[in-house]
This record gives sequence, structure tokens and C-alpha cells, in this order.
Amino acid sequence: MLSWMLKRSKIFMVLFLLCLIVGIYTFISLPQRELPEFSVNAGTITTIYPGATVQAVERDITNPIEEKLSSIDGIDEYSSSSAAGVSSIILTVEDGQDKNEVFSNVRQAVSDAASTFPDSVTEPNVTIISGGTAISSYTLTSDNRNELSDLKDEMARWKEEIESIPGVSMVQIKGVTDEQITINLDSEKLSEYGIQFPTILTSINEEFSPTPLGKKEQDGQIVQLAIDSYGQIEELKKLICGHFHRW
Repeated sequence: MLSWMLKRSKIFMVLFLLCLIVGIYTFISLPQRELPEFSVNAGTITTIYPGATVQAVERDITNPIEEKLSSIDGIDEYSSSSAAGVSSIILTVEDGQDKNEVFSNVRQAVSDAASTFPDSVTEPNVTIISGGTAISSYTLTSDNRNELSDLKDEMARWKEEIESIPGVSMVQIKGVTDEQITINLDSEKLSEYGIQFPTILTSINEEFSPTPLGKKEQDGQIVQLAIDSYGQIEELKKLICGHFHRW
């Protein structure tokens, strides 16, 4: 066998070079990506229950949703996490199932469960995890949480610039919470002055989010009409919510 190959060494050399050339060409022409595309048949259900304890979130939000999910065909598995004020459920769809149809049933089931939620619960958010594009993650850390909050506007600007790049479909910013203001009311004072809580809430909303008055043409320009309103938290102390008269 060896002597037969040696006698035909030129033929084998040509075949070897041909295979080498084909291999190099195939390697170069194959698409290469640092983070290849992948498909994920998963989704999340997030529900916010402001001010609720872990036990209340699990009892009033997580458990009712899980009961509805257990009757849906096509769900492979799901896991839940109940924390103070928020319920989070991650679910995966069985291979071979129509993901869109399954999540359509999930949304309907969650909507049915939401009809039993307490009034203060926000509308559940059902999101399909998309794995069709590569994912790149960047993390900002700081010893002072307030420093990260101060960068919120800058992060929003980065988000807009990155999303403007061709090929980028979505950018998400996570971990930076929106600022919240807590207003404590004196129930005795409210009773004394005859002011109801809805009256105070309406006054705050009207002052910080006034209703637009429309537009007007002036000197060849369109001018937006608006009422002067408060824009700083400190100005809440000046807000008039009602009038009290002593007789």
C-alpha cells in the first residue's frame, strides 16, 4: 500500500493541496461572531405591589398567577421570586411549541389573575425574552448610590446615542431606580381644616402636571400656552390645597 502511494505521490500531493485550499477558503468564508445569535424560549412576568411585604406579594400576586400558569399547555417550567413590593416570574416554553401562542395564553391568564389583585397593584408586565441578537453588558459601580442616580440623565443620553447606531435594536438601563417622594399627612390637621386626601392629591397633580392650554400664533410663531407652576420639591410647602374659615 505504501509503495503504491509513493509511486503516485504527485496525485496525492495535488489532492492534499486541494483539500488544504478548500479548508482555508471554508474557514475564511464562515461567519464569525464574538457573541453568536441564539434563540431563547423564555419570558418574564413582573408585577409591582407598592409598599407590600414579601408575604403579601406572594399571597396576593405570585400564587394567583402561578395557579393560572399551571393550566397552560406549552410551558416547560416556571420559577418565581417574591420580594418586598415586587413579584417576578420567569417561565420557559417547551421545544416545538409556538412561543407567540403560548405567551398569548400567558397574557390572558395573567389578566384574569389581575382581576383579583388589590387596587394598589400596578398592571403586570409580561415580556418575551428575545435572544435573536448578541448581548453586550456594561456595569457602572460606585460606593455612593447617589452618585449613580446623578448619572441618570447621562445614561439616558448614552442610551439614545447607542440606539441610533445601525443594527442596535434596543438598549436597557437597569439598577437605577426612579426617585420617589413620600408625603406624610397629619390626619388630625386634615380633619380640623375639613380637607380630604383626594383634594391634596388633586392639588399636587394639577400643580406639577398642569393641563396644557393649547397653542397660539403670535408674531408669526406658534407659542405654547402654559400656566406658571411649581417645579421644585421645596415649593410643595407653598401649595394651597383648600381654604379654611373660622366662624
